[in-house]
Amino acid sequence: ATLSLFINGKFSEAITLSSRHNWLYGEPGQNGQSNTPGGAPHVFWEESRYFLKSALNPGDALEFRKQEKDTAAFYRVDLIELEQAPPPLAPPAAGTFLSVTDFGANGTDQADDSDAIIACIKAAGEQNKIVWIPAGNYQQSKRFELNGPITVRGAGMWHTNILGTELTKDFAGKMGFSLRGDGPKVSDLYLECVPQTSRGGLGGKGFTGSASNWSVENVWITHTQVGFWMSVANKGVVRNCRVRFTYADAINLNRGASDNLVENNHVRGCGDDGLAILSETERKDPPAKGNILRNNTVSAIWWGHNCDLAGGSGHLVEGNLLADNAMMGVFTINMTSAFPNHPLSDSIVRRNALVRGGGNYVKQKRGAAWMFADSTTVTNVVFEENVIESPMYSGIQITTASAICAVLDMLAKGDLPRQGFIRQEDIALDAFLANRFGKAYAQNETAGRLVA
Repeated sequence: ATLSLFINGKFSEAITLSSRHNWLYGEPGQNGQSNTPGGAPHVFWEESRYFLKSALNPGDALEFRKQEKDTAAFYRVDLIELEQAPPPLAPPAAGTFLSVTDFGANGTDQADDSDAIIACIKAAGEQNKIVWIPAGNYQQSKRFELNGPITVRGAGMWHTNILGTELTKDFAGKMGFSLRGDGPKVSDLYLECVPQTSRGGLGGKGFTGSASNWSVENVWITHTQVGFWMSVANKGVVRNCRVRFTYADAINLNRGASDNLVENNHVRGCGDDGLAILSETERKDPPAKGNILRNNTVSAIWWGHNCDLAGGSGHLVEGNLLADNAMMGVFTINMTSAFPNHPLSDSIVRRNALVRGGGNYVKQKRGAAWMFADSTTVTNVVFEENVIESPMYSGIQITTASAICAVLDMLAKGDLPRQGFIRQEDIALDAFLANRFGKAYAQNETAGRLVA
């Protein structure tokens, strides 16, 4: 339905809003994915992106009013975020590019543009030229494959819009880009999977692939299952992107992905980890190494964690704002046996802001930083100079099988009473750390660091 916008008391335009992509249902406390009302609801909000027809000036007053033509039963607007959108970018230098419009793509109608864009990509690869997608709305029903040093550029994330129109049960669906080979690059466009309304087994991923020397910059992704799912990808860059309201992860580097840089991105309202490094063992990929997550903002994640560091070595997580997660920690080292990973080692987590994090998922009262060494080890990981503000419960929570093993071992050795209720406070810290299992914990307080 529409909602009327007034500027300085005068009607400006009717803005279309929708609850199509929010309100999911399922078991209480779980990540229900049904669109049919019933059970416990969650995901109560989402974002609507809109380009205003009238320019705004400093001091202008904006007001929404429900008029007769605005037919929804009720409206709830929590936040209006304004920015000055830049004009469309100019095309590349003459002779260096091929335009998708020359191959039949038309950004002004509802006809499918997939074949035309795919033909342009093929020709540009053969001629070593840039694929240019000018301003417009392009309908996509087939995934775009970039294999090798192919560059795709749009006129900007507010102007070149690629709209996925179909859902399938394929892993990546029929929208977005597959990046493979050496050197694919995509920049300056907007991606949306229009029919995606839940996570439930249907593909719809913005970017996937195992490329080397790849980059994605200045791209806006929304209403997909996943924003980035990069597997065994290396030496890549994700920079200045926006990932908003995906049904699963926003940016996920997995299966041995190494030496990638993720920086200056804005992630909000996603249905699983905002930033994730997953170094799984299931497919026998090598451990991930050397990834950098830097200067990103990740907020309002409604399932999963804002940042998940799970396996590999030599990673740096630095300068990120991780805020507002009422279900789980805003930062986690999650070495769960449910998804076995390589050990985590020799990594640094520093100078991040952890704001309003933690939650009572499965009644665990998790800390803003939640560290769980379940299936494998965490060694020589430095957690320093981080600011933790307004946690829901504790600031830092370290959970591992070593804790229960140490207590049971102390009990077996007679170091603890064999009857009655034993509180945590009844166990001397020195005795706990001296135990063969308790040695898994160590603190270096003089250096201002927590070393696991």
